[in-house]
Amino acid sequence: MQNESGRRFALVLDPADNVATLLFDAIDGDRVVLKGAPGAIVAREDILFGHKIALRPIAAGESILKYGQRIGYALKDLTPGQWVHLNSMASELDADFRRRIEK
Repeated sequence: MQNESGRRFALVLDPADNVATLLFDAIDGDRVVLKGAPGAIVAREDILFGHKIALRPIAAGESILKYGQRIGYALKDLTPGQWVHLNSMASELDADFRRRIEK
């Protein structure tokens, strides 16, 4: 989503979140204004509408927080502005499924 001034937005759902949800298709280098938190972040790669963008450094193994809840964990170190998706995180659902089928 972008308003009449051309600003592009991402939604932060809870103050504890370390990711935001993009409301537009971001191109590497786009400035993304945060809604629900102060400030902005620069996209460090192309990221599609509805996908997550890292708000701060997230270490491999660290929890990914959205809605103020752990939704998964980072598979690799992430820098602010990076795309957070199945390429870089495992969801809690995926981790639970793997544990069940590996028994």
